[in-house]
Amino acid sequence: MKIKIIIPLVITLLSINSYADECNTFTKSTLNIPDNVKKTILSLNYPEQSKSFMPWLSENFEEDWKKYMTVVLSSIESDVSFENEKITLVNYEKWFSSPWMDYGNAGREPLNGLTRERGPRPKDVAPNSPGGGQVWAVGWYNDVASTTLSEVFKNPCDPVIDSDFSFSEGSVAIKFLFTTLDENAIPYLKGSPTIKSYIDPSNIAGRGRPNQRVISTLRLLQVDIAVKDKRALDTGWVFGTFAWMNSASKTVFDSLVPVSLAWGDDPAVYNDDIKQSRINTELHGLMFGWDERPFLGFMGRANGPADNAISSCISCHGSAQFPRPKIGNLDTRTSVQSAMKNFNVRKKLVDSRFVNQPAGSLFDDSIKGAVGMDYSLQLQAGIERLCEAWCNGDLIGEPSLCKLDTGFRYTPARCDTLKGFSNNKFLRLKPEAFIKENLPNSEIQKLLDNPRG
Repeated sequence: MKIKIIIPLVITLLSINSYADECNTFTKSTLNIPDNVKKTILSLNYPEQSKSFMPWLSENFEEDWKKYMTVVLSSIESDVSFENEKITLVNYEKWFSSPWMDYGNAGREPLNGLTRERGPRPKDVAPNSPGGGQVWAVGWYNDVASTTLSEVFKNPCDPVIDSDFSFSEGSVAIKFLFTTLDENAIPYLKGSPTIKSYIDPSNIAGRGRPNQRVISTLRLLQVDIAVKDKRALDTGWVFGTFAWMNSASKTVFDSLVPVSLAWGDDPAVYNDDIKQSRINTELHGLMFGWDERPFLGFMGRANGPADNAISSCISCHGSAQFPRPKIGNLDTRTSVQSAMKNFNVRKKLVDSRFVNQPAGSLFDDSIKGAVGMDYSLQLQAGIERLCEAWCNGDLIGEPSLCKLDTGFRYTPARCDTLKGFSNNKFLRLKPEAFIKENLPNSEIQKLLDNPRG
């Protein structure tokens, strides 16, 4: 059944989303806005068996972290291209897209399949970088990870996630992040490859709706990698970040420098005595090291320049679950400065956020019926948007996961029970008032749009 659905996706431009074909009542894919452009093709023909070779297993990420990262990155080098102001996947048998990311205000745009990410604050990514810039990203899972996705999405309209869900050993996710900021704001972006995409107008950056998007230029800023590696005993994952660095290199990949790598989150470490992260100290003063950005990740944990310094790669991804943790995926209220100055604030932040989360477990197990996502924020965001589409009446037929009724504000399935037809039209479902916070719908959507904060 799955092959029957997916193959038309690969061979024709007429069908962009296999799950849209199967779930023929899904009506609001952001890949169709605007509808008069040649759209990127998602890779959703998930394999049931993998063929990938894993050369990074011969590298020790603690002893030579940069080489480990470079070997992982090389696994996708020949499978994507930067041509004609686009980033394009060219190997549909090895790398695969995450489904249901094309809904909502941060949903995929049509030219490259980018989704909106957290926008940089002033002096976030360089000593004098302004606020108001945008970051958009696209990523793919390798065929090992996608064998797991093939089980989850056997029925694209009704995904199933077991309580002990985890990705297979050797799973890899690689994501490319682009920004509207240029080399005047971020000097190390000189020479960075550019693409054209439909994104928010600059005057409503981070707040726009898909029908308001305009075609704009973005530059490659950062590349993230995540590897399921059992040698990372505390988490099962290794996370790393590259950034573009102006150089005389002839290829895009040769111009990416390792920024940081982590295989744990250093729980109960309240100072900078960080053991489970590695940071490229040569980037001090370029990507971190000033008052507003004293470190990449909190107190020296691994992170990227596009990421929030109050967090870390593993802290944010380790909280991935559905419904979201009650405290969210990222602390958006504590400032770096207050946490550094006040030990009690710092201790509370570290104890609540910086934990080593085993695969198959929940970051927040107080939510009845919640399922863990094994460090995949893309999977979390996809399930949230799937349920939000059902809640909003843009998908008919309630997916099983959306039945989780916890009464918590992040749960998109808190919908009215009204169902039926009127004048041959499906009655639009409206979100209930959220019991705990009573947030307006605009705020709920904002939270759903930005899983990384």
